[in-house]
Amino acid sequence: MKVLVFTSKWIGLNLLDTLFSKFNDDEYLFIVSEPDSETIIESIKIHGHQYKLLNDETISWIESQRKDDFDWLLNLWGGYLFSEKLISRAKRSLNIHPSYLPYGRGRDSVVWAIRYKQPAGVTLHQITENIDEGGIYFQEKVNYNFPISGERLYSRVIQTCLKVFNEKWPLIRSEQNFNFLDSSEFINKVYSRKDLLEDNLINLNKDKYARELFLRIMAHDYGDDYNLKILNDNKLFSLRLDIKEVTKEINNE
Repeated sequence: MKVLVFTSKWIGLNLLDTLFSKFNDDEYLFIVSEPDSETIIESIKIHGHQYKLLNDETISWIESQRKDDFDWLLNLWGGYLFSEKLISRAKRSLNIHPSYLPYGRGRDSVVWAIRYKQPAGVTLHQITENIDEGGIYFQEKVNYNFPISGERLYSRVIQTCLKVFNEKWPLIRSEQNFNFLDSSEFINKVYSRKDLLEDNLINLNKDKYARELFLRIMAHDYGDDYNLKILNDNKLFSLRLDIKEVTKEINNE
């Protein structure tokens, strides 16, 4: 089987373990990008496969190949937006996305799951020109309860990504006529990194309500006996602050 794989980051490196441990005899071409490209390339070389760096020349070369030249196109944390021309160079395609689609389309999906009380999870789906819209091969929810930090939920979701791909890729890879899951819901919002950067800054100079709330939390930060309490769904939680100044240029306009 001839497989084109876009990959990056330590998560992509871990996902490659499934390919190398179970299907190392497949003919792979890996398209590698930052971060962690050197470590990924080292692993690819050890397992005896070919790679190219992600750049305009590489994309032009792929698009110059015959239609359906590859059996599969896999996006394993590659972070690349695919054109229809490139997608057509493979008979089938699969992307692993760290959300329970259609929720959390685009980037930083764990943030938006917590922020808007939406389901979290993992989805294996077809690659299309429209971001995270392709037919769904498989989904798995990652359950979480209040309170949970973005960091903790992200860790759970990533571990589920690794597990789901390891379990389901062998089944999807060999299935010729796949019955896609029904995705009757459609959410048009696609999140970008700009959305995250705008949402993770609370400007106390402008937001009077946020300022009053923040001062209230600080005023009651005295330890377990006297710190601020939060009542949610008939459960009581205590709140402590961890505040430190960061060296970063902030636009206060």
